[in-house]
Amino acid sequence: MLIRTAQPQDIETLFDIRTSVVENYQSREEIAELGITPDSVAEMLQTDCQAWVAEFDEQIIGFSIANKAQQTILGIFVCPEYEVEGCAVSRRMVESRESITSRPSLLDLYVHLSVHTAPETF
Repeated sequence: MLIRTAQPQDIETLFDIRTSVVENYQSREEIAELGITPDSVAEMLQTDCQAWVAEFDEQIIGFSIANKAQQTILGIFVCPEYEVEGCAVSRRMVESRESITSRPSLLDLYVHLSVHTAPETF
């Protein structure tokens, strides 16, 4: 598995993954109501946010996005067909993302989860 910085051409794939998840599902319309669109993500990635993708066999299978200024991970999403490996994929993205802060040991991670969901075990 390769973890790399997301590129502008990856944004549509990020939306495909985000709207394919089973847990914490939101449609493109629901996400757009929150002001999250391909254009807004492109702008975020040029300013205070950074995103990373996890690739397996040259296919993007997950992504994470973080706000560098707030030193906060905004979301981590993994394709449903890779959910069995999901915790490992998510963990690898978090571990490799500690570079968003100059003091990695101070990185706070806040995650909002529903009770009895797969991410609860992460």
